Amino acid sequence: MTNCSSCGVGLDYEYSKRPNSAEVDHVLPHSRGGTDTLDNTTVICRWCNQRKGNGRALARPKPVAVEPTTRVKW
Repeated sequence: MTNCSSCGVGLDYEYSKRPNSAEVDHVLPHSRGGTDTLDNTTVICRWCNQRKGNGRALARPKPVAVEPTTRVKW
């Protein structure tokens, strides 16, 4: 899986603790009776996983186009 199944951002498997870092998500959280089986897990980005928390509704972020800039005077 290369993109978050919730918001579609490209997942980063190399670095952790970044907004787009890949994390395992429990579809049904432990606190609601979920298990650690493969059927109850999916891979989503860290941002979505933290926003989802204990299963509250996710507000999907809108992609923002960023123009590359430099502070170097040419």
